[in-house]
Amino acid sequence: MAPAPSKVQAFRGFINVTAENASMRTAPRLPPSERDIPLTHLVLTDSQRVEIECRYSHQEVFSRDFDTATEDEQIVAASFLATNRLDLDARECLDNKWVIRWSAKSAGETQRVLYQCACGCSQDIRESNARHTPVGFTGCLAHAEVVYDKTYCVRYIRGVFEHNQECERATFIREPTFPIDPAVYQIALKQMKAGVPLEMIKETNQNMFLTKAYPTQRLPELRYRHLLTKKDTRSLYRQYHRLQGVRVAQHDHINLDEWLNPNSPHYQPVLREAIFHYSP
Repeated sequence: MAPAPSKVQAFRGFINVTAENASMRTAPRLPPSERDIPLTHLVLTDSQRVEIECRYSHQEVFSRDFDTATEDEQIVAASFLATNRLDLDARECLDNKWVIRWSAKSAGETQRVLYQCACGCSQDIRESNARHTPVGFTGCLAHAEVVYDKTYCVRYIRGVFEHNQECERATFIREPTFPIDPAVYQIALKQMKAGVPLEMIKETNQNMFLTKAYPTQRLPELRYRHLLTKKDTRSLYRQYHRLQGVRVAQHDHINLDEWLNPNSPHYQPVLREAIFHYSP
């Protein structure tokens, strides 16, 4: 007899309904292939799976759609990923706990990536070729699915982003630092978009820090950093470039060809007109 479907399989995701759509007879729906979160790809113990199923059945998870055509929405998405160390720059660090469990593309339109915290992967059941980090198993439930469109803009983010206390206390070869407050990234990215020089961005950041203008500075428990460092600046530039359509994980000549090739979904006619001659 086939096993009965679990509650987590029945969860169909959250949908944002705009005022325009609300006036219609039917609300927009996620594509059928994207409604189910592929949690079966996570490496979990039985007790972890029960806890996660309970979270989804009670809708106690983070889930948000982002408008790929709205710059402010993409800034919020980029800041959220960076704060949770899911941006490309943080993912390249050796002490990063996130591991990719599954990814898939759908007809070239979207790419789905499922991440899991390494502290939630039991050594007894994790794959032999899995990426190892110098931390032990803590039963952490943190996992995240990020969905990008064909231009690498974020369509939606969902999952559990709270790490358990044992995971947060787990020590590395070197002590990890607190993440940057999302508000710091959001303000800096908006300044960069407006053409503000980096030195002025840093000056604004320092003044806001000294005056405690960031809301999380007034919280009783400090969980974020608020001063930008050289390492944060590199991450900031990469986020900004991604928002401008630059796929930072690709070689420069590939990006250039995609911008100047009329058959590419990333074609930029303004750039093509500005260049006297281009030969791929």
